Amino acid sequence: MQVRRSVALEYFGIVTMFVVSGHTTVKSFRKPLVGSRYAGAPLERRLWNKRKCARLWMQQTSSAGTAGTGTADASSTDSKPTAGVGTVAVFGASGRTGKQLLRQLCSQRACRQVRAIVRDASRLRNELASWKQDPSLNGVHVDVRAVGDLTRLDSNALSELVRGVDAIIWSAGASGGRDGFQTSPAALDEATLQRLCSVLATESTANGVTFRSPDEMVRVLDFGRGPLVPAAFTAVDDVIMGGQSKSSFHFDSNDSVGLFTGLVTTDGGGGFCHVRCDASAVMPAERFGDAPLVNVDENGRSVPHWDLAAYDGIALVVRGDGRRYKVNLKTSSEPELVFQQEFVTSDDLPPGTFETHFLPFADFVPVRRGEPVYSTGSAQLYAMKLDPNRIRSVGLVYSKVAIGGGPAIDFRPGRFHLACRRICAYRQVPPRFLALSSAAVTRPYWPPLKRQAYPELAQVPIVKLNPAGVLGHKLAGEDAVRTLVSHRSSLGAPYAIVRAVGLNDGDDPDFPGAAQGELRFGQGDLMVGKISRTVLAELLVNLLNEPEGFCKTFEVKQEPKTMSRNGTGASAATLSLAEKLRQLRTDVARALKPWNPPPSLS
Repeated sequence: MQVRRSVALEYFGIVTMFVVSGHTTVKSFRKPLVGSRYAGAPLERRLWNKRKCARLWMQQTSSAGTAGTGTADASSTDSKPTAGVGTVAVFGASGRTGKQLLRQLCSQRACRQVRAIVRDASRLRNELASWKQDPSLNGVHVDVRAVGDLTRLDSNALSELVRGVDAIIWSAGASGGRDGFQTSPAALDEATLQRLCSVLATESTANGVTFRSPDEMVRVLDFGRGPLVPAAFTAVDDVIMGGQSKSSFHFDSNDSVGLFTGLVTTDGGGGFCHVRCDASAVMPAERFGDAPLVNVDENGRSVPHWDLAAYDGIALVVRGDGRRYKVNLKTSSEPELVFQQEFVTSDDLPPGTFETHFLPFADFVPVRRGEPVYSTGSAQLYAMKLDPNRIRSVGLVYSKVAIGGGPAIDFRPGRFHLACRRICAYRQVPPRFLALSSAAVTRPYWPPLKRQAYPELAQVPIVKLNPAGVLGHKLAGEDAVRTLVSHRSSLGAPYAIVRAVGLNDGDDPDFPGAAQGELRFGQGDLMVGKISRTVLAELLVNLLNEPEGFCKTFEVKQEPKTMSRNGTGASAATLSLAEKLRQLRTDVARALKPWNPPPSLS
């Protein structure tokens, strides 16, 4: 099978750089500077909602865990944990990183119980016995589940292992030495992780996994409720300015979706198609979605709005044609002022599947006549921020104009189609499935152009050797995790995928270590370096209570503290974990497609 390739367009201001990316089931792209999280501070309401959501999680999670055979109890007191996660299942808990995870979970009292899933309980027995002498480690119950070879467990056995848990950390991985792998990467890193994700993605609640509560997502417009929903949209094409483009929004009864279709042309000076749904057109609201409408008085007239202040962004469940579309949110009566953000659809989804795009409210840009509305005489970049409690219309746009006001460099005139299953408002919540992966998972399959651009990254030993295709199997496992938010109607299980660079056990004298090093995050699989296992474990545990890690894939490394460019002494270390994660883009959730990693490209 040929390697699937996509072209990601990365641009900052007026500088444009083309990067050809390797295989991934997440078609992600870096947004232009004007639409990024760097553009300004997030809404105070948004941050407040995240803290509130975290508190709700603490109140809702259960402290009850399922007792099992081979239990080793590291607790000798009834002291309460400081966090609200009930039971955390750790796969690969007896490995070098797994042991550090157990230690961090216990020392931070990040949960009430740890379900340590291991091949052989004897590998942890001495470790847990020593913890009883350390008061800082004896506040959490550790339930050891010895399961033998993970790769031999079927879906029912995996379902039983995660029954009743509130979070999962996957730190298992194929192990081996110079003589080869003791466990097949294809069987563990790919197939077993895929089976586990299939268990979590099932619509049935029989597995008892309670990752999400119903109030974390609300359907604003649910096109599955019939032709009434797309009929509420009105076409506002470029004919209003002399153009000749034409679009429509209609109901497809075969797939129960709304179809935004049309022909866009630049003839006559035009170049955009736009459909819009006003809140006033969705009465009664319960026939169109679950989001309630509120009436706001404007100049003595009652105007209906969607109040989405309790949420963090818009999630679109769509199936597209590889084009870049924009979402318009209107909050005022000013005719030409909207808030915009964009998303790029995939053109190679399996039949009948959809992808989910997450667009945070904080990333929406105020736009008037296609141009961003910048502030004057203020430290803020934009003149205004989106107020999510006063959304009076939702629109979809295909246009020759980019978010920043310049030409959309990937615009293609002609016919287009975008199938919409639903438009939702979502809350960012802390990840409940943490998958530990590896940096360099995409590099053996980079196309020649990217290998030429980053020769030093493509020539590291693990990439050149790629023993047993381990990097490709880890990538396929990642893909399975990324489907967790696309299978279930409630957006499924929130996750984070952490691609660690070289792991250090503290025996490298040149490595800065936990005391001196600071964390650096990146995306695009371009990171090299080292990280302490202790620091990595601490990061994974902290992510359990960090909403900014919601549905993101990223690399992480440790490096010495450095001076900032302005010489003030401020560095990335002055940023909190939330602030660092906020600068990373959210994944696009896609349905899993079969993929056999090809031989490494040399």
